[in-house]
Amino acid sequence: MLRRTLIAASVAVGAALLAGVALSSQSSSAAPVVVHRHAATNAKVPAGLAPFVANARIATAKYSTNLGRAKRDGYTVVVTRHIPDMGWHFLNPAYTKFDVTKPAILVYAKRGAQWQLVAFEWVF
Repeated sequence: MLRRTLIAASVAVGAALLAGVALSSQSSSAAPVVVHRHAATNAKVPAGLAPFVANARIATAKYSTNLGRAKRDGYTVVVTRHIPDMGWHFLNPAYTKFDVTKPAILVYAKRGAQWQLVAFEWVF
């Protein structure tokens, strides 16, 4: 149960952190960004989670604006085409076990001609 909680929390925190980076890196010439407001949560994040999130962010940084590299590295299966507010999900079928540095799915948003990594997910 603790493992599932850590995984779920790491996905949520990682997605939030990546979304923040994606939004903060927008230039004035980029397509407009729609910001959604979500209710605050009082959920406590386990103190030991931060290193896992940091490792996931470091491992996926090379894909932040480089969908071509992600595809070359095996993220070739489009699980979902663009779904409003959910992005494009690219699956790497080689990742079948949990490894915080190798998420099975990278989620991208397309803004103009630019692809931006906005989340990563682990599903098994």
